Amino acid sequence: MNADDIHLVEGLKKKDLRAFEEFFNQYHRKIFGLIYKLTKNEADAQDLTQEVFLKIFEKVDTFEGRSAFSSWIYRIAVNTSFMKLRAQRNQPQVSLDSVLPRFLDSGYQKEAVKDWSRRADDQMLKQESKQVIYRAIDKLPDKEKLVFILRDVEELSTEKVGEILDLSVPAVKSRLHRARLILRKRLSQYFERLLISNG
Repeated sequence: MNADDIHLVEGLKKKDLRAFEEFFNQYHRKIFGLIYKLTKNEADAQDLTQEVFLKIFEKVDTFEGRSAFSSWIYRIAVNTSFMKLRAQRNQPQVSLDSVLPRFLDSGYQKEAVKDWSRRADDQMLKQESKQVIYRAIDKLPDKEKLVFILRDVEELSTEKVGEILDLSVPAVKSRLHRARLILRKRLSQYFERLLISNG
């Protein structure tokens, strides 16, 4: 744990409001962003973010420093989000605005997206494609979905994802590989049809 985190944790354990304000300013956007990507619901994300901050403030005494402080925070955010999703029994969509080309790494699909941008109905095609991708991600099994979001959407390192989820690096890589394969299989027919119909 780095010196800044040690200082921050010590302040939080003392219930120092200035430390909590510093912690809030440092982590609020990251936690809200992750929860929103998991729930795809702004109101739920706001409520759950508040809940996560309260849990952290209440449970910081239990943090033992065996992992990075940020990993402990992410773990609480992930667990809180998934408890909400399980209670709802209908997992919402996940935003991939910043990573749309990233997991479509076959080259063929990435190139097809570039070609569509030249069309007059570009916005409609992009929105339709995003919705198809969101639905495919929503249908991923929970374990693969979570690794995919943390690794490819949040762009955390494989090691960091393993720390957050208490998984080995090979286990993270295996789940990520499965997630990408499932997504490619589910999306390939859609993109092939789109290329044929717009060719």
